[in-house]
Amino acid sequence: MFTYSIKLDKKKDIKNWRDWCNRISYWFDRTKNINPEYFDLIQKLKNITLEESYYIMDDFIDKLYNEKKKEIELTIEYANLHFQKWFQKACECMEKITGNPLYRNDFTIYLTSFPRWPYNYEEWYLLIPFFWDVHKYIWIFLHELQHFQIHAYYSDIFADISNKQFHDIKEAMTVILNVECSEFLIKDDKWYPNHQKLRENILKYRLKNHNFEKTLKFAKKQLIKNA
Repeated sequence: MFTYSIKLDKKKDIKNWRDWCNRISYWFDRTKNINPEYFDLIQKLKNITLEESYYIMDDFIDKLYNEKKKEIELTIEYANLHFQKWFQKACECMEKITGNPLYRNDFTIYLTSFPRWPYNYEEWYLLIPFFWDVHKYIWIFLHELQHFQIHAYYSDIFADISNKQFHDIKEAMTVILNVECSEFLIKDDKWYPNHQKLRENILKYRLKNHNFEKTLKFAKKQLIKNA
């Protein structure tokens, strides 16, 4: 039996804001989804420590949570209803896809006020924006869960390539969800434009060979070949 919890954590939410402001994206313009009214705040979060960000963001987040209190409560309520229906089957689907048991049985989904949905493999959690349609949550969970499985079972395969190449492969591999987890998705998992050719090749290979490790090794060869 797999278990989950969906909750709000102010410090993790603030960390999500701060991390976004201090990391460079490999694939896209990070500012395009940000409300312009937050640009001044974002500038303040650059090049500061996490502790400093707690101080800067504390009142802002408290005010935001108070303004969005009803929305957050409804999101948690509806997300739980959605997960009660789909969560167990989704976990079983991921075990089938990757050919391994899930690396853990309990998962935490933290809601965030920022339009960024990272995962933390070391601490076993992911974040999802509370203002998103809750029907997307299982899809996002599966997307990140596949990343978790790759970290847990297959990271040694990528020891000789760059961190960016490793992330490229992880993101491209989620194309498999479109075929093998389609019942949980409200739309296709497309993601980054520069991964589309690799995703196409991965899917063609996967349809002929359902061994996840071999598919990862194929993806690695394709990425290196076309570098």
